[in-house]
Parts: sequence; structure tokens; C-alpha cells
Amino acid sequence: MNITTEPLVVIQPTRSWKLVSFKDLWSYRELLFFLTWRDVKVRYKQTALGATWAILQPLFMMVIFTIFFGRLAGVDSAGIPYPLFALAGLVPWTFFANAITQSGNSLVGSSNLITKVYFPRLIVPAAAMLAGLVDFALAFVLFVVMMVYYTVVPTIHVLMLPVLILMTALFALGVGTWFAALNVKYRDVRFALPFLIQIWLFVSSVILPSSALAPKYRWLLMLNPMSGIIEGYRSALFGLPFDWPALGIAAAIMAVAFLPVFYSKLALNDGPGVLPCALTLWASAVVLHTGSRKALLAGGACVGLAASFKYSDGAVVIALVAAALLSPLSFRDALKGLVFAGLIAIAAVI
Repeated sequence: MNITTEPLVVIQPTRSWKLVSFKDLWSYRELLFFLTWRDVKVRYKQTALGATWAILQPLFMMVIFTIFFGRLAGVDSAGIPYPLFALAGLVPWTFFANAITQSGNSLVGSSNLITKVYFPRLIVPAAAMLAGLVDFALAFVLFVVMMVYYTVVPTIHVLMLPVLILMTALFALGVGTWFAALNVKYRDVRFALPFLIQIWLFVSSVILPSSALAPKYRWLLMLNPMSGIIEGYRSALFGLPFDWPALGIAAAIMAVAFLPVFYSKLALNDGPGVLPCALTLWASAVVLHTGSRKALLAGGACVGLAASFKYSDGAVVIALVAAALLSPLSFRDALKGLVFAGLIAIAAVI
């Protein structure tokens, strides 16, 4: 009997962008299920209350927000009882924040497994994110009970809810995978991540509706995808009109942020590559700067600047340059920018 000595899988760095093998992801789907179930069990192991913590966390935050912002500050909640208004934002936000935290630390926490056996590394942060969906489902039961208590009847807008949940999960996976890769090289990430999430909470529409801001400043919230997504949850659950421009911009930014996860040099071992960061930020500049000639020239300069750097530290400089290009835009311009981002992705594949 002939026994081959050739390795079944060769792991080596790539010199160009490479599409993640969806065939490998499908082949290891049972491992994804196992790791997800492991994360669920480990999270509440040796706890007195168990999975009840998934309900208590948004419940206590709802009570605190209701006392200070609903009663004392008198925040306008668009005719919705403030406890229900706050909980509608806290349930998706808690899932998003926990998913980023868990997936951001997943690679470092699973280093013993990663170094011993081959499997698609994307499975590790994906399992951490999927485990958070269990908490989301439990917290959503609390929200349903609150809706029954306040006699709020959902409308046909509730059909948009699965789309919003998918957007939240994909955005959490995209951001969490970025942090997971960076955390491997820079251990400062695990200290900065909780602080970043706390700040992110207050610049989202969890506590205040976007209508609380003056119209000339409201566009700033559109730059935060979670703000538009949380407003979308409230529209779907309470039958309010959807803010389609905000959702469109959120989807565009989410797609741009998620692009390097599936198609890049991001091997989840050495941190994100420079060129994928550059092209992603170029697409971001196009999306957020209406696709004008200035944005294209500035984006091209960003790509050239990134290519001149050997290591991923150049991405920091690119981020600073791209941040200076941000400006308000209309929904039509957001779609135009999304088309540009798609063309960049197609050009990279070719």
C-alpha cells in the first residue's frame, strides 16, 4: 500500500489578496457548531444565575437609563414609553458589544488550539459571535414581555427585523475579526477594547433618538453604523418610519468594514495587511465623500502611501488621512459610493 508523504494542507503567507475558502468553512461547519456551543457553556459555567445574566444585564441598564434619562432628564422618546424605548436599543447593543469583546479576544484565548491543528481561523471569532446570539434571544424574550406589558402591538415593519439582526451580526463579526487580528500582535487591544465600547455606546442612538440632535449635526450619527441599525430596530418593532438613508449608509460602511474579513491578506495570525487596509479606506472615502474627484484622488494617495509601508503600521497613517475626508452625504451618494466599493473588490479579484 502506497502512503503519500505529501502534506494535505500547506499553510503559507500570501503576497496578494486571497479569497477566503468558503469550501473550507463549509467543511468545518461542525467545528463551528462545537466551538459555539463550547463558548455558550463556558460563559456561564459555575455561575449561580447561569444564562439569567443575559436578561439581567440589559434589564438593569434599562432601569438606570429610565431613572436618569427618562424621568430626570425627560428625554423625548417619540411617544414610546422610555423603558421600552431604551430596551429596544440595549438588546441589540448588548449583543453587539459582547460579540466584539468575545471575538476580539478569541484568537488569543484559543492559541493552544490554533497552534496544534489546522482549520479556517475565521471560525474562532465567528463562533464567539454566534454564541452571543443565544444571549440576544434570551434578552429579546424580556423585550417581548415588556411589549406585552405596555400593550404595544408590532406592525408589518417587524418583517425587517431578521435583516437588522443579520446586519448587526455581520458588523459585529467584521469589527471583532479586525480586533482579533490586531490583538495577536498588539496586546494593548484587550485593554483598549472595553474603553472603546463604552464610548461607542454614548455616540450611538441607544440613550437618545437621532431626532434629539440638531439637523446640522445629525449626519454625524450616520457615520456610526450602529446608530442607524438601532434606529432601524425601533422602527421595525414600534411601526415607526424607517430612516432609509441611515440604514443605507450603515449597510455601506458595514460592507466596507467586512470586506477584508473575507477577501484580504488577513490571515488572522499577523494582523491586517497594509494594502487591504488601504483599499478598504479608499472605498470608505468614496462612500463618505460622494465619490467626487477629490475623494478619488485622495483615496489613490492613501493607497500609494500604504503601499510604501512594509508593515501594517502604515494603516494608522492611512486611517488619519481617510478620517480627514469624511463629510455628510445623501442616500443616493451612499449608493454611488457602494458601487465604487464593489468595483474595487471586483478589480482586486481580477
